Amino acid sequence: MQQTFSPKIEANLFTTRLGKIFSNLSIMSLIFCSFSIFSFILLAFGLLLWFLIILLSVGTVFITVPNYTNYITSFTEIMVPVSMFFAENFLVFAIISIASSVISLVMLSMDKYHRHTARVVISSLVIIATIILIIVLLIGGKQ
Repeated sequence: MQQTFSPKIEANLFTTRLGKIFSNLSIMSLIFCSFSIFSFILLAFGLLLWFLIILLSVGTVFITVPNYTNYITSFTEIMVPVSMFFAENFLVFAIISIASSVISLVMLSMDKYHRHTARVVISSLVIIATIILIIVLLIGGKQ
């Protein structure tokens, strides 16, 4: 038995579903924004780990692993383009994150039948976190 709803209820369900989708999109965009910082940290950590292995093994790693330097250069060859992609597209991801959070807040607040407190709080926190990331990158870029 199929249940039918009035057009108002269906429109409300549709806007609520879109609000949840935009909320998820804003979270994903925030993650991509944070990759612009964390990918460089991961690259630096990988190079530090490579150097630490050389120091701790007192250079014997070059004898035991014949292509040791090739492993680290392949790691950097992969990570540098990934880091540059996220750094170049940071503002695109930040704009998508803030815009989708605002759209999500508007759509979820229009729901007259349910309160979406958790989603509203998450969307608000995504806006705040994205603004903090923008400020951090702007301050870091001026040094």
